[in-house]
Amino acid sequence: MREILGLSDLIITPFYLLIIYFFAYTARQKIKDKSLKKYFIPALNVKIIGAIGVGFIYKFVYGWGDTFLFFTGSGVIYETFPGRLDKFIHLVFYPTTQDIMPIVQWARSTGYYHDPPSYMAIRFSAFFDIFSFHTYTVNAILFACCSFMGVWRMFKMVVDIYPNLKREAAIAIFFFPSVFFWGSGLLKDTITFGALCFAFSAFYFGIIKSEKRIQNIIIFTIACFFLRFTKIYILLTFLPACGLWLNMRFGSQIKSTFLRALIMPVMLTLFGIGAYIGVGEIAQGTEYSLDVIATETKITSEYLYKVS
Repeated sequence: MREILGLSDLIITPFYLLIIYFFAYTARQKIKDKSLKKYFIPALNVKIIGAIGVGFIYKFVYGWGDTFLFFTGSGVIYETFPGRLDKFIHLVFYPTTQDIMPIVQWARSTGYYHDPPSYMAIRFSAFFDIFSFHTYTVNAILFACCSFMGVWRMFKMVVDIYPNLKREAAIAIFFFPSVFFWGSGLLKDTITFGALCFAFSAFYFGIIKSEKRIQNIIIFTIACFFLRFTKIYILLTFLPACGLWLNMRFGSQIKSTFLRALIMPVMLTLFGIGAYIGVGEIAQGTEYSLDVIATETKITSEYLYKVS
């Protein structure tokens, strides 16, 4: 197994940074709004700094951590590439519920095969291994770049809603240390942060504003998929909020105060029922299913009663 943050990182990483910044400056030229353009490269810079910084903190302060465990697990999968391409594709893209024994025996050595949220981070890292030759720093930077694309869309969304708050939005979304540090490294948080930003912006532009609706619905669906299998509780919180936003959006279009007062409660009730059913279906079979939550609540309640 290749050393984490070793000589290979020092040799390979600069070449990938040159490629990334070449594409970044090319993309920056396509931004028509000059007031937004000035934030593009600085925002990307802090994401990359955060990605590398996570690795340094975990290695030289903590000594070890999730980020290295995910990278080590991805190395197990990368060993199948390209000699056993069928196995590599299965390990990266197929559901973990397909318990094909030779695959399972190999996947278990990643340490996270039966922990789907953590295994999702390993899948991403293993996919990036194809391009990085299993180099930790490059993988972390690629995590950061993918997340950055979603965060940039989120920034454009906020600016579209509040055009006079560009600077404030940039600081909040890009430059808070906790945001660019924990949302940039080879971690599950980077996946969920980027996916949530993609989903939020796609919902706004595609559903609320009806711009490029099909494209944004596809982006929204893919982003929700990653949220579902990485940190489902974020999705269970996000979707009802989207429904409420949609309800308020269409309610505000009703000009008549009388009709609005008549229709809004009905729409809100239907939304509540739909949200209950939808959340229940999405969480079915997980620790966040309604049955499991009810059982856990009962156990916790009884425990608190006894100890009090």
